Amino acid sequence: MGLQAGAPLVIEVGERLTPARFGSTFSDVAPGELLAYIDARGALALAINVALNARLIPLWSIEGAAWATLGTELVLTAGCGVALWSMRAPAQAGRLVTEP
Repeated sequence: MGLQAGAPLVIEVGERLTPARFGSTFSDVAPGELLAYIDARGALALAINVALNARLIPLWSIEGAAWATLGTELVLTAGCGVALWSMRAPAQAGRLVTEP
């Protein structure tokens, strides 16, 4: 892509614009920033920095890791829902066909 680590990007999903930064590791972006990177298939992928783990594990050990995982999964599920909703096709009116 020709981008340097830390380069700012804007990701467009439907009509929503979301700021991100390009990088190859989480250390290329600040905690909580959206990381855009090239995955193993050569496609652009997105990841949310694991700031929750950095904050919750020292406080609550394994329970903190569990809460961070739950939070991450909720964010990913919501993101997938938004992406699927924005790609939906308008409902087509159908007609009922019966044979005599």
